[in-house]
Amino acid sequence: APVLSNALACIECKVTTVVEQGDHHIFVAQVTSANVARQPDARPDDAILWMKDLGEKVFYGG
Repeated sequence: APVLSNALACIECKVTTVVEQGDHHIFVAQVTSANVARQPDARPDDAILWMKDLGEKVFYGG
């Protein structure tokens, strides 16, 4: 079942490798399961969230 109730689809993965790169960790995983909860009502790319649409007061940088 999807972790997010409104998710159209979800994948479950098993982490196979963790690569430490500086102050970051890169997780490499194998997909173990994939589910489609429901088909999108419109084009899938219509659901893309663009950072610019979140407004000026949203901080998403480093």
